[in-house]
Amino acid sequence: MGLTRALAAVSVVVVAAAAVGALRGLYGLFTGQHVTAAVLVLGVVAVAVALTTVVGSEEAERTETPYW
Repeated sequence: MGLTRALAAVSVVVVAAAAVGALRGLYGLFTGQHVTAAVLVLGVVAVAVALTTVVGSEEAERTETPYW
């Protein structure tokens, strides 16, 4: 029982350290010098995915033949 509690305590500390590290990484990401470029690229990717989805949904009627 003592070993189980010690391992549980260690796992809580490891999870807390991972959370702090993740928050620190996000802070570095949002305060870096390439934030504007990263947001622009993510926006372009989001628009491309949305357009591809729209075009693909319109083409669904053509691909419902038995030959596809």
